[in-house]
Amino acid sequence: MNEQGLLDLFAPAVRPVSEGWQAPHAKGSATSKAGAEAVQSKLSRQCAELLDLYITAGPLTDWEAAKRLGWERTTVIPRRHTLIRRKQVEKLGTRENPDSGIQNDVYGLSYGWAANRRAK
Repeated sequence: MNEQGLLDLFAPAVRPVSEGWQAPHAKGSATSKAGAEAVQSKLSRQCAELLDLYITAGPLTDWEAAKRLGWERTTVIPRRHTLIRRKQVEKLGTRENPDSGIQNDVYGLSYGWAANRRAK
């Protein structure tokens, strides 16, 4: 649980500096270190927002997720890849894009992760 009493789904992947981990940065540069830590925090927050969207909205294409979050699709894709590597999200199928007629991949909660989440 975090300070707000919410489940921190990303705690294992984001270790605070107090545990010996440091964000990559140029040695001897306090500015670089602060920037790296700020980026790490932003990426974790974006992953949490995307995961929450899949939880609340169900399966979505990258375009749909980007539109709902107000992000660029190029921001959604790497965050989704992170969630896939963590086995929280998976490809669930395809759906035709109504504007282009092109088949787009649809992603949502992985069945294993969702089942484990419900069991807790």
